[in-house]
Amino acid sequence: MCSSFLSRPKVASSSSTIIILLLLLFFFIIPQHHHLHVMSAPPAILPPKHNNITDRSSLLLFKSKISLDPHGLLALWNDTLPFCLWQGVECGHRHLDKVVSLNLTSLDLVGIIPPHLTNLTLLRRIDLSSNNFQGPIPQELSRLSRLQYLDLNNNSLSGIIPSELSHCIGLQTIDMSYNMLGGHIPAEFGSLPSLHTLRLTNNSITGQIPASLANASSLNILALSYNPLSGGIPPTLGELSVLKILRLSANNLEGSNPPSLWNLSSLEFLFFGLQLAARLTSTGFRCSCLGYSTHEDWIDWSRDIEDLLGIQKLSLHKMMSSVYKGHNVWNIEISCTSEIVCQVGISSCNPNVSKYQM
Repeated sequence: MCSSFLSRPKVASSSSTIIILLLLLFFFIIPQHHHLHVMSAPPAILPPKHNNITDRSSLLLFKSKISLDPHGLLALWNDTLPFCLWQGVECGHRHLDKVVSLNLTSLDLVGIIPPHLTNLTLLRRIDLSSNNFQGPIPQELSRLSRLQYLDLNNNSLSGIIPSELSHCIGLQTIDMSYNMLGGHIPAEFGSLPSLHTLRLTNNSITGQIPASLANASSLNILALSYNPLSGGIPPTLGELSVLKILRLSANNLEGSNPPSLWNLSSLEFLFFGLQLAARLTSTGFRCSCLGYSTHEDWIDWSRDIEDLLGIQKLSLHKMMSSVYKGHNVWNIEISCTSEIVCQVGISSCNPNVSKYQM
C-alpha cells in the first residue's frame, strides 16, 4: 500500500511536464514558424518583369513620342500587363526583365524615334518599318552595343545616316530604304564584319559609293538604287566574295562596269543602268539573273549576251515619266534555253514592237 501510494506523485509530475511542453509548443514555436513562412511568401510570387524600371520607362518615353496610333495598339502599354508582354516587345530568356527586341512594323504609327531607346541596353533588334516615323535617325542608337538588326524602311525619315552606327559592331542588317535621307553613305559601314544586308534604296543620298564597303566581307545584299549617287562603281566591290544581290540602278553613276564584278561567283542578281552595261563579256560570269533599268533609248547589246554562259534569266525594264523624254513603257523578258539561243518577249504600249528570235 505504501509503495503504491508513494508512486502516484511521479505520475502526476510527468503529466504536468507533458502539458507544459505542449503549451510552449503551441504558443511559441508554432506561431514563430508560421510567421516566417508567411513573410517569405511575397518574394516568391513577385513578377520579375516588373523589376526593371529603366526599360519600362524607356518604352513609355518612346510611346510618348508617338503622335498617332490609329489602331490603338500601344494603348495596352500600361500597368495592366508586365512590359515584356506589351505589343511588339520581347524580353530575353536569361534576362527576363530586359528588352531584346522591339518590333512595331506596319502599325501606321506617326511620330519620331527618340534617343531614349539607347537605355534598352540589351536591345538586339529594332523593326519600325512601314510606319510614318519622321525626323532624323538618332545617332545615340550607336550606343546599343548588341544591336544586330535595324529596319527603318518605308518611313519619312530625313537627315543623314549616322556614321556612328558603325560602333554597333554586331550589326547584320541595315535597311533604311524608302525614306527621305540625304548626305553620304557612311564609309565606316565597311568596318562592320557581320553586315550582310545594306539597303538604302529610294532616298536622296548623294556622293560616291564608298570603296571601303568591300571590307564588309559578309555582305550578301547591297541595294543602293534610286539615289542621285555619282562617280563610278568601285572595283573593290569585286572583292565581296559572298555578294548575292547588287542593285545600283537609277543613279547618276558614270563609267564602265569594273571587270572585277564578273569574278563574283556568288552573284545571283545584278541590277544597274544600261549606261554601265554596254558590254557584259566574260566567259567566267555565272550570274543567274541580270536586271537593267534605264531612261535612255534602246541599246542593242544582243551580241554581248553570247558570252554570259551562266545566265538563266535577264530582265530589262524601261520606265518613262513626264520628266523624261517619251512616254513608252516596255518590259523585256529573256529566258535562255542554251548558251546563246534565247527567246525574247517584249510587251509594250507600242504596237509596232513584238517578239523576235535571237
